[in-house]
Amino acid sequence: MGSAARVPTANYEAFLNMPWPVDDFEALQESMKWVKGIPQVPGGYYSWRNVYNAFFKVVTNTDTALPREELMDKIIYVNAEITYKREELELDGNRK
Repeated sequence: MGSAARVPTANYEAFLNMPWPVDDFEALQESMKWVKGIPQVPGGYYSWRNVYNAFFKVVTNTDTALPREELMDKIIYVNAEITYKREELELDGNRK
């Protein structure tokens, strides 16, 4: 199989079974030592959606939208969604 058969995957076991050239495989395995996942919080999907919304509003309304103000406006929605999800899932704020 050629390079077309190597589909990007987040599954490490699938990655190990792909037909990589040795040099590429070793470089990729070495780089995986430095990979860190982004911690997820309930409702966190809403965070990036609103960051993008603020960005696009500033880009498309350059005469009226200010970056800082747009982000501050969106933070209200993000915090409300995370609070709602924490209540829905009955999570408290205590870390163990």
